[in-house]
Amino acid sequence: MNKKKCSKSKSVQGLYLKAFSGQGSTTICTIGTNPHLNHHVYIENLQLYDADISCTGSITSNPYSVYFDSGVANPIDTCLKWYASANLPEGGSKEFQHVKLIACGAGHENVFAEVSISWPDPNEAESLTVSIEVEP
Repeated sequence: MNKKKCSKSKSVQGLYLKAFSGQGSTTICTIGTNPHLNHHVYIENLQLYDADISCTGSITSNPYSVYFDSGVANPIDTCLKWYASANLPEGGSKEFQHVKLIACGAGHENVFAEVSISWPDPNEAESLTVSIEVEP
């Protein structure tokens, strides 16, 4: 089985995280001139408590070969970092997919997704980071 570098998942107790580059539910690793390729971050709250989540997507290389375009989704987003948050009910899930991936150079690019989740009752928290690799 050939596992794609542009789709990865991780879990810890109470939290499942999957990140991939793609269009809709299709994983696509090479951006090329595709104007509809997005950074997807899927989160599941596996606890029996409501949770608050925050998510950050980032590109840390310099120079970078891929950048983000969130349009007007969040005014604090930049071409190298995007932010999102939500409340998840017990057993609920959320997918952030509002940010496009745009090619601007050569070579592969590591794109990170960091998720922090907190359960106010019983006052617990976890965080996970996943890195995917995309080609411009």
